[in-house]
Amino acid sequence: MRRTKALSMGDAPFSFYKRTSASLMWGTAAALLPALGWGIYCFGNSAVLSVAASIIGALAGETIVSGIRRRFTLWDGSAFLTGLLVGMAMPAGISPLIPAIASLFAVSVIKGAFGGLGSNWMNPALGGIAFAIINWPSEMSAWTVPRQLAGLASISGATPLGFDLAHAGSALAGSNPIDLLTAEG
Repeated sequence: MRRTKALSMGDAPFSFYKRTSASLMWGTAAALLPALGWGIYCFGNSAVLSVAASIIGALAGETIVSGIRRRFTLWDGSAFLTGLLVGMAMPAGISPLIPAIASLFAVSVIKGAFGGLGSNWMNPALGGIAFAIINWPSEMSAWTVPRQLAGLASISGATPLGFDLAHAGSALAGSNPIDLLTAEG
């Protein structure tokens, strides 16, 4: 008589690959580098300045909160990732102070005031972006044409609502795409 072993099933997780929060944060930041590169290619140095100011603001917020809580968490990558996401969501040409303050708010208030990583009540990057939209609505709704499209008379795309840059004229500067679509002329 042959004896068979019964199949036993344990609790989740069934994958035992050790991943830390830090490795996930830094991996996500690395995965965003191609998109960041494309943004820098399309919008130039203003994108670099916005992202750099945002990352500096987030790291400053993390340092302040770590000092208050006496628990150094700067190397887990969450503040860097928050700063990167906030900076990438900002319009090109925005004052560097806005992404810096938004990231500082995101890390110190949204994340830090509620207990740190994993205890926040909302995504810190989204909280920082919402903070910027509420406090600087006109700056956050400004739309900049990518430098590859700056000299074109019109843009064609896979959309039923094409818009003509020649008729938009100076309305392009400091406007959002909806304004361009509804421009008379």
